[in-house]
Amino acid sequence: VYVVSPIRVRPYQRSAPSTAFVMPSVNFWTKDEIVIVAPTRNYTVYQYKEFFDDIEYPIGYEYWLNNKNLLEELKPPNIELHEIYSSQMPTPGVLLYNNHSFPDLQPAILPDDGDGTVNLRSLLGFKNWKNKQKQDIHTLELPGVEHLAILRHPMTINYVVQVLTGQFDKK
Repeated sequence: VYVVSPIRVRPYQRSAPSTAFVMPSVNFWTKDEIVIVAPTRNYTVYQYKEFFDDIEYPIGYEYWLNNKNLLEELKPPNIELHEIYSSQMPTPGVLLYNNHSFPDLQPAILPDDGDGTVNLRSLLGFKNWKNKQKQDIHTLELPGVEHLAILRHPMTINYVVQVLTGQFDKK
């Protein structure tokens, strides 16, 4: 249930460069996977320029370009990692526009697995580092916990305390 219509906050949302960080990435989506269905064409992660041109918001593509390079070649940090993430929350997967909604009304959403904000395949991107660094990568999955709620979840707090106090069991 929305408190404020997404269309009413669209000008703010569009101007927030961080929006590009939650868009599906070329790192985890194939060139053939459709992420936006519109009345006259479909779009993949490789067609964001065309999408932003079609919705008459070319600056959106510039925002995306600025951020995509920050995430495109994520290299392993070569330190021990502790990844805390969620799954099993309906997360926007594919945006479905019809003739009446494109581009000025809220699209229907075909859900994907994730934390309610970020898709699971993006959240699991760290797994690409497992064989690329010597240091351990530990994970804590919190199924059914919403994106921001992860930070205050008791299991997260307990996990962080264990790591910080040296009581974390690396098994």
